[in-house]
Amino acid sequence: MTCSERMHAGAPGQSDEGPPIYRRVALVGCGRRFVASVAPTLWHTGTVAVLAADPDPEARTRVTAIAPHAEGLILVPHLTRQQLINSGAEAIIISSPSGLHYEHCRTALSCHLPTFVEKPLACTVQDAKSLQVTAQGLLVASEQRIYREDLGYARSVIKSGVLGDISEMRYHDSIVPAPHLSRTWRNDPRLAGGGILLDLGYHTVGSMQWLLDLNGDEIAMMQAKLTTTNLRVEDTAKITCTAGRVVVRLDVRLVQSDPRELIVVRGSRGEFRIERARRKPSIADITVTIRGESPLRHRMPLDERTDSQSLVEFLCGRAEASRLDQHVDVLEFLEQAYMCSGQGERGARDAAEGLA
Repeated sequence: MTCSERMHAGAPGQSDEGPPIYRRVALVGCGRRFVASVAPTLWHTGTVAVLAADPDPEARTRVTAIAPHAEGLILVPHLTRQQLINSGAEAIIISSPSGLHYEHCRTALSCHLPTFVEKPLACTVQDAKSLQVTAQGLLVASEQRIYREDLGYARSVIKSGVLGDISEMRYHDSIVPAPHLSRTWRNDPRLAGGGILLDLGYHTVGSMQWLLDLNGDEIAMMQAKLTTTNLRVEDTAKITCTAGRVVVRLDVRLVQSDPRELIVVRGSRGEFRIERARRKPSIADITVTIRGESPLRHRMPLDERTDSQSLVEFLCGRAEASRLDQHVDVLEFLEQAYMCSGQGERGARDAAEGLA
């Protein structure tokens, strides 16, 4: 059964993965990610919120309107250890600004609570490794793209060897900025930890490493260029790196129109191409061209609920904490890109240190 079929199978209130083992959760961060993913997943699994922490009063109130919650739900502007203990939460879901993930994870782990954190795991390699050491199997970082059927198909084609020896990957990843982005936490280097490279690029780099089955130490940074227009953080990142004989070119950016995801993988015997426009319904256009054969083209509808699959698995006790190594690898790549670009002072390391 595919991930999409598993997501379709469960009735509201009970996940097809089985009943949740964590029925009472604390929430940290109640913004756009909470609305799009966390709240629907709580309904899907029959899990209730017992504490919600967010400095925005409107965001806190939103929890009572759109998410299942316990009587006596605790609404607070900031997370503290004592409030977390008093709430009786069995687990915690963190979707706060990226620059606060480390602090909030540390607080949760100090209470020995199973902890789910949205990407990024942290904003620096040092902080990510610190969390990894103290996690003791309790910490899970979100995954989205590894559950997508089009990317799973791409990985299987690459691993099959039908393309021959891989020589190049091009990955374009773009999104339209959120409304009033310049006035949100994403434009604050201290709270965001970085710009589009740390935000969207975290997903791009993780997907690249997963598709090509690479560890961080197999990749050599060649060039990184970060630019910005009217923001305090970068809105475009263009990176070239190598992994053995494979050249990888990444282009991650904010755009005003036509947001899309395009992946092209070239080998000695053929080429694989995926293009997905960021609009609904979500459909991936796939082309496989093998030398001497006619191109194979097909369209693959994508189930956007796979975006929340890792949270479902966490609540049902099936998530893999072992994948923290991959998140550390991604952050090592991003830190190298920030430093290679000559914009280290605006990169993930220094922005996060500004939180101290």
